[in-house]
Amino acid sequence: MKMKIPPDIKLIQSSVEEGLAEEIGGQVTRLPTTRLTGHEVWNMTAKGPSAAITQAIIRYDGTLYKLMAVTVGGNPDAESISRFIDSLSIVQPATQSRSKPVQDQSTGGGVDLHNLSKTIGGVSALLAIGLFVYFIMLGKKTRRS
Repeated sequence: MKMKIPPDIKLIQSSVEEGLAEEIGGQVTRLPTTRLTGHEVWNMTAKGPSAAITQAIIRYDGTLYKLMAVTVGGNPDAESISRFIDSLSIVQPATQSRSKPVQDQSTGGGVDLHNLSKTIGGVSALLAIGLFVYFIMLGKKTRRS
């Protein structure tokens, strides 16, 4: 997922986790935060009644990127999920960008940071689950033909 977020808006990690928990209907576990080219990467995993999601979230150059691995049914393949999440990288453009890591300097400017962060945490969970179900149904329809 890719979403434009003005650089002066500070997101709240616990609210992102809360949004994911509500969307999946389960518990979220915060994984260690990592750094990639000076930018924080928030890592978390969520387990609900029908799916498990592991995700990494990073802000870079006014954009938020969210990488998600979704497992429906059965036991998640932890090794494959880790490889996928760890594949996150930032490729520096040919021309130098003036992007700097987001600093805690925001006053929010009247934006409800909790709800914005919460929405970011949950919005793509439903999209990912919906796409997964679509592809499963498409596969079943193809096998019947």
